Amino acid sequence: MKNYQNIFGLLLCVILADGCGGTLGGNPEAQSPSPVGSTSSNALSFKITDAPVADARNVYVTVDSVSVLKPDGGWLTIPLQTATEIDLLHYQGGLSAPLATITTMDPGTYAQTRLTLSARQTAHLVDAAGTDHPLTVPSGTESGLKINTPFVIEAGVPKTIVIDFDLRKSIKTTGNGKYMLKPVLRMIEQQLSGSIKATSVIGDTLCVYTDTVDFDAADSCDNATASMTASDTTPLISYLAEATYKLRVFRAGSVYKDIQAIKVKANETTVLDPY
Repeated sequence: MKNYQNIFGLLLCVILADGCGGTLGGNPEAQSPSPVGSTSSNALSFKITDAPVADARNVYVTVDSVSVLKPDGGWLTIPLQTATEIDLLHYQGGLSAPLATITTMDPGTYAQTRLTLSARQTAHLVDAAGTDHPLTVPSGTESGLKINTPFVIEAGVPKTIVIDFDLRKSIKTTGNGKYMLKPVLRMIEQQLSGSIKATSVIGDTLCVYTDTVDFDAADSCDNATASMTASDTTPLISYLAEATYKLRVFRAGSVYKDIQAIKVKANETTVLDPY
């Protein structure tokens, strides 16, 4: 179980407060974009990622702005690296898309991150049959998706943070067959996280828990730190904090296998024995 390979860095749990909306130019403290690839010691970059889901081919969002709550209580907008539509399901298995970057920031604790989606180019989903559906985001033009986990900027330490949409928990269907996006987000400091690689059957649901959290009885995996639907036989669950985890595998909607005491280390991949 303890075969390790190099990967990425830290998980921070996040909480979503409802709402979404706004534009990049709406923040008076927005700064001019910094050159991509800057080596400034206080640089901060955001990326975006997700994991496979069972019932969708594509899930598209367009981000208008990323802003952070500064130590002095003001807001700072991080200049976008891309203003184009992003297919979240394209960035899985440890892949991520560049989102926003800034060359330098004041040291200190930043208490909240706000991700604002576009009101002009709205979210939409392509289902397994290839049909395109609007994806409603409640309060979609108002307050944005709020990630209430702080991060610290230290002098001389650049950071890359990955925002992970857990679409298995985030996408809801309404009674009239429409789709709603209520994002359940995790925010990850890439340099300090690790991952778990399994050997599975395509279509299995994999739910990862910290060792102090009870397993879910259903494959909704509501209590899980991370979850995914296996789209290949060697699924990779990325961007986990260094800790001890356990894994529950659901097959055809029923519990198939539980694996305990999975140790994840920063910048390594823990490879599980086949099950």
